[in-house]
Parts: sequence; structure tokens; C-alpha cells
Amino acid sequence: MDPVTHITSGALMARAFRGTFPGRLAAFFIILAAWIPDIDNFVGLSPEQYLLYHRGITHSVFGAVVQALVLAGVWKLFRRDVSAMRALAAMYGAIMLHIFLDLITSYGTQLLAPFSDTRFEIAGVFIIDPFYTLTMLALLVASIRSRNCARRLGVIGLAFVIVYPLCCIGVKNTVQTMVPSLLRQHNVAYQSATVTTDPFSPVYWKLIVDDGERIRVASICVLTAAEDDLTFTDFEKADRSVLARLGEKVSMFRTWNWFAAWPVVARSTRSPEQVLTFTDARFYSNNPVLRRLIGERDAPFALEAVLAPDGTLLEYTYDSPGNGKDEPHTP
Repeated sequence: MDPVTHITSGALMARAFRGTFPGRLAAFFIILAAWIPDIDNFVGLSPEQYLLYHRGITHSVFGAVVQALVLAGVWKLFRRDVSAMRALAAMYGAIMLHIFLDLITSYGTQLLAPFSDTRFEIAGVFIIDPFYTLTMLALLVASIRSRNCARRLGVIGLAFVIVYPLCCIGVKNTVQTMVPSLLRQHNVAYQSATVTTDPFSPVYWKLIVDDGERIRVASICVLTAAEDDLTFTDFEKADRSVLARLGEKVSMFRTWNWFAAWPVVARSTRSPEQVLTFTDARFYSNNPVLRRLIGERDAPFALEAVLAPDGTLLEYTYDSPGNGKDEPHTP
């Protein structure tokens, strides 16, 4: 989830508990705790380390304890009259609110790090949801400006932070139950079909279909799902054993293979070499509204391999979100 949403959620939590934790200093530490897991964005991770460790230990239920202890201890240095257990509970609660907001996106969060690198997700909200964030901001402003209902509006805002994603997950599950009949209606063969978030969820949802050889991506509008045609973008399904073989030579391929949920591949030639471009269908969208707004965009987290005719890896490049495509690397 974006930083504005995390910070706003912390501010709403501070407003909701202003009777228990009065004062600006308390609000500052609660807001800081609601943001602090994203400190892993600022520790100089390489692109491969970012895939491995972003939303790792700082976003786990165990790492949250350590962060909460540190923040509660610093808070106590400034305000000795604050109960240590209350300060610890407030810090842990705000950090867990951050983790909840990341868990409801499709990126995945390592809840059990460092004991497990499994990425958990209950995708219900797209990573940037204007309605969600702007509503939170409106409730925060209303709470700050209100003389009589400040805490009540904070409670309503905090409740909205939690209830809205749960409602979105409910909508997603409803769409998921519609998928088999929709695919039969459009004569689409499939082995598995998964609904996940898309720009402008909960109105639009991404449908990812695996038919054994291809990964097919379509956008479903809940308002017109029964009448609309399903427009698919088709990708060749990536062979994970190829990624594993390349990973024996360069660890980035092994890491990317672990990270990708629906790996797909595009093939091209750079005579006599072959070029394989791996992307994750989880981050591709053919949402019609998004297309009208920004046009066609390549999926992020693309990993490109240039292979010799005998399959030897000659060079590779990685397209990192925010940093763009890097210079070619040789094994």
C-alpha cells in the first residue's frame, strides 16, 4: 500500500485513541509506527535484495514485536508517565495495521519471516485505491476540524480502514464464484481461474486463467459481468525449470522464480541469440479504464535473458519499478 494510506491510517488510529493517548507526541509515535515497516525501502537494497526482503522481516508478526519495543522505548524516553505496556500495545497495533494494509494487496507479505519466506496475501484492494485513501483523508480532516466529534470521527475512520477491504474481499469472492459459469458461457477452457485485484477494484477485477499452456488475463467489471465479452490477453506460460536452470548460473533468476506468482514469457530473437523476457501476470492489466487513461504499459518486474543458440546465458537485464531497466549484466 502507498505511504499516504499508511500514514493516514496511523493518524486515524491516533484520533480514535486520543482519549487513551492524548497529545501530539503520542500521535507522532502512532503515525510513525503505522509507517515504520516500510523502512526497508531506505536501507540500500539491491534489486534482487528488494525482491527477497521488501515486506520481509519488518512486515512480519515477529519483526513487529522488535519494532514496537524500540518505538515504545523511545517514546518512554520522552514521556516517562506513559505506561510501558500501553505504549507497547499502541506501537504493535499500529505496526500490525500497516501489515494488514499490505496483506490485502496482491504483492505478498512475509508474515512469518525470518522463520519462513512464504508470501501471504488476501488481495482485496489494489495497491493504489483513490476512493479508499481519499475517504480516509476526508475522515481525518473532519476529525481534526471537529470540536465535538473528533474522537468519534477517528473511530469511524479507523473502522473504515478495516471494514472497506473486508467488503472488497467479499466482492472478490462473489466474482470468483461467478467465474466458472462465465468461462463456460464464453467457451474458455481452463485448469485454474483466479480473481485478484485490478486498478479500480472493487468495480474491476483481474481474472487470471491458466489453461495449461497459456496464462490468459482479462478484466471483469462487476456491474456488467453477465453481459460483457471477456477480452483476454494471452501469454506463454513460463517454464519454471528454465528459470531454475538459469538460477544455477545467476541467483537473480532463482529469486525471481520464487517471487513470481504467474510467470509468463515472451520470446524474440536477436540473431543468432534468443531473448526471453519473463514477467508476472499478477502485475499486468488490460483494464479498459486504465488503458484509456494511460495506454498500454509493460508489466513491471520484467527479467530479460539473452541466450546463445545452445541455451547458454549470455547476459540479462532487470526492469525494477521506480528504477527502470538496468544495464545488461553478464554472468
